Amino acid sequence: ADRKLDLTATDRRDTVFPEFKKRTRRHGLGKTRNYALDLSKEDSLLPNIEFDGILVDAPCTGSGTWARNPDGPLRTSQKDLRQLPHRQLRILNKVAPTLKVGGKLVYAVCSWTQSETNAVVSTFLDAHPEFELTPTPHPLTGVETDGRVLITPEESQGDAMFVAIFKKTS
Repeated sequence: ADRKLDLTATDRRDTVFPEFKKRTRRHGLGKTRNYALDLSKEDSLLPNIEFDGILVDAPCTGSGTWARNPDGPLRTSQKDLRQLPHRQLRILNKVAPTLKVGGKLVYAVCSWTQSETNAVVSTFLDAHPEFELTPTPHPLTGVETDGRVLITPEESQGDAMFVAIFKKTS
């Protein structure tokens, strides 16, 4: 049986949804829902849905794109550097209970600062023993990772990015 994708998207900017709907139609995706939510805010509520998989493309400093955006460091304040990891963790903490056991949670940022990558992963895992990293091969080198993948500008010949893949075990 051809199983259609049931996709739910959230973004704090409702202006992204017309393009989202256009792309989902173009690719023949099944059921789609979208919600304008800022999941980093304590009072935001997710719809009462249990998910098979979740992608968190988290707000970040964008340090991985600074080579092509030289004004990036000028637009990123010390306050951003301190607060963004907390926002990233709030989002991960908010979505974690909505994932089904056995489901995967992917955390992605276009940053490569320690505070937005490994520190967020470690803090999340310490707070959520029901999650573990899922070993995965590095997409460019094929080398097995523990579930954390850092792509450097040298490897991508462009931007740096970081992804962590978690599995909910209980």
